Amino acid sequence: MSTSIPYTAQQLSATASAVAASDAAVSGDLRRRLVGPAEACDTWFGPLSRWRWVRAVVVILAGLTIGSVAMAEVPDWLSVRPFVNRPSASIDLVKLNIQGYRLEIPRNYLVTALRTNYVDDRNYVVIVMIAALPDLSGATPATLRDRTSILWAHPELIEIASRDYYAGTAEHYAQITARARSSVAAVDGDLMEVPDPAGSGRYLVNLGHPGEKDILASCRDLTSIVLDGTITRCRVRVEIAPGATFRYPGLGFLYDFDISKMSGIRTIDAKIRRLLNNFVKGVAE
Repeated sequence: MSTSIPYTAQQLSATASAVAASDAAVSGDLRRRLVGPAEACDTWFGPLSRWRWVRAVVVILAGLTIGSVAMAEVPDWLSVRPFVNRPSASIDLVKLNIQGYRLEIPRNYLVTALRTNYVDDRNYVVIVMIAALPDLSGATPATLRDRTSILWAHPELIEIASRDYYAGTAEHYAQITARARSSVAAVDGDLMEVPDPAGSGRYLVNLGHPGEKDILASCRDLTSIVLDGTITRCRVRVEIAPGATFRYPGLGFLYDFDISKMSGIRTIDAKIRRLLNNFVKGVAE
């Protein structure tokens, strides 16, 4: 036999209200513990804040789109037909994109300008320039008559080439320079010789004074048939970065010179940097 306890409508309504209030208090306390006060919670999770989420998503997507466009590589480009070992006295400008930069170079500096894909499937423009000491001038009819047959081997000529991918890493060069610096005989302004671990040549390091960079030259003996003997040529890598961005951190070149000029390498290095910066017109778009 069951017994029922009668409740009035007012009692049932009061009981329901009490339960709802209790649930709300527990829920509010839990929310405060998890995400902080209601005001802070409403900032991101409230019904009126949904547009903030929409705007945040739009900003993130826009950033990713801009980043992907910025990271896209600008292809190398050459305004003339490719040529190899063809010096000229013409001063017409040759326009090109290389390593993400726009350059304009007088034709009388260029000996080689070609497209190659020897690294991967991408086409690269590779250039080789010749400049005459002491002022790094380009070729003239007179110098072509005198020096065409020996080109880069002439002790008064400097060869400047866009850096290839087998020239050694910056980390490797930094290790060689650090080795020279660690020598007990190292003195700022001195020229230090460091053996090549591979045994194929030697490194010469011009130690900079405070505020100057050390200049590292990789030197090798070469046999010159034209000069009927052995010559020693040294190679220095140089980075210039006019208006560099995260997409293109720098523009790299190698310049090659006779070892007899090593004593004046700091002056030569400064002149080459100025010359290359004059050729660079900005970041390629």
